[in-house]
Amino acid sequence: MRPTDLPRLRDDHASAIQAGTYSGSDPRTEARLIRAAGLWWVSPAMTSLASGAADTIPEWTPAEAVPSPTGLLWWDGDLPLVPLQQAPVSTWRPDNTGRMTAPTGPVRAVLWVRDGDAVEVQVHTHSGHLTDPAGQLLTWPGPPGLVPVATARLEVVDGQPRIIVPRDAGAVDWISDLVALLGATWILMREPLVAQTRALREPPRQGRAVGRKAKRPAVITVDARPAAPREQHADTTVEPSPERRPPARHLVTGHWRRVATGPGGTRRILRWIPPHMRGDGDPAPPADRVRVWRR
Repeated sequence: MRPTDLPRLRDDHASAIQAGTYSGSDPRTEARLIRAAGLWWVSPAMTSLASGAADTIPEWTPAEAVPSPTGLLWWDGDLPLVPLQQAPVSTWRPDNTGRMTAPTGPVRAVLWVRDGDAVEVQVHTHSGHLTDPAGQLLTWPGPPGLVPVATARLEVVDGQPRIIVPRDAGAVDWISDLVALLGATWILMREPLVAQTRALREPPRQGRAVGRKAKRPAVITVDARPAAPREQHADTTVEPSPERRPPARHLVTGHWRRVATGPGGTRRILRWIPPHMRGDGDPAPPADRVRVWRR
């Protein structure tokens, strides 16, 4: 999926919603919100970075992290397969035990609408990426494009983030991991030392007068910024104590930190600290490390 394909993907999905292809309480209003949604395309490198950072993300506030009132974000990297429990029966196939199994597809996109201090989120895969239990591509009976997988409401109750999933949504035990990924992506893409963004203006639609300024939102591409050397140096104005050896040079892995901001530093926001070297002593001896690759 190219960034320039996102406007058509969004508009086609809005048309499918308005036509009643996917159930909704108010298809016309939902379609109007989707057509007005901002667009973000996240590169494979940024997807990988956000996936790793999501594993350790502390509590965060959705209403503060969300980049726009409505939006559509597409991850172009590899993400886990999730089952479509609400898929038509015609797409279910038997697994190796003979049990009928729902099709699966990788998480590809998220649509959101901010509702006061809460955020309504709809998770999607793509019709062209659906597979059966044997890994064979399936033919989706509906229109090509985005296929809803699950919905959730992100809100804060008594100061604690909370994920609310509809009771009829089926088994969505992976939704908390997806929300962590979404939060990490939202927060990281506003970090200038971590992400580099670029706005691609949508081309004029057919029939639009030449020179007329487009009012539709641009596509924002989000890529991981190449790592720059970042070291912590000792204060050369202070003589080191002979009894105290400087700390060994070692690598500090990327991690989250709450940083004070605002008047008097009363507000704290999450920041991602990229990997960097620390210490001015001799390099630390290499530690034994075992890496396990799982298929």
